[in-house]
Amino acid sequence: MRTNTVSRPSAEPAASAEPERGEAITPHSTRSLRWITVLLAFACGASVANLYYAQPLLGLVGRTFGVGQGTATTVVTATQVGYALGLALLLPLGDLLENRKLASRTLLLTAGALALGCVAPTSGSSWRSPPSSV
Repeated sequence: MRTNTVSRPSAEPAASAEPERGEAITPHSTRSLRWITVLLAFACGASVANLYYAQPLLGLVGRTFGVGQGTATTVVTATQVGYALGLALLLPLGDLLENRKLASRTLLLTAGALALGCVAPTSGSSWRSPPSSV
């Protein structure tokens, strides 16, 4: 004779990944959180510092590409304007779109822009007058 067994839900709640209110946080989770915070702080600092890395090299950039000081300075200006536009336009999208999809599309767009920059035949300043020798 065969008997059917019916599974009944457990009276105990399922374990969650997040600690419940009043539950102690372990030293391991605190240490992991601290390392993640340090890593993200470093990543933010490095990305903002990247805006200013070209400033000491402006003279060398101008001589290498055969452009004037003013044209070479637009590299730093364009980078800072792009960062500000990214904060103003892309940051709010993080609240509207799914983060993984937004990040992957942003990276693809950035890779495409870098690829276009790599295949550019000139620096885009061929219509300007030649640099003055100082």
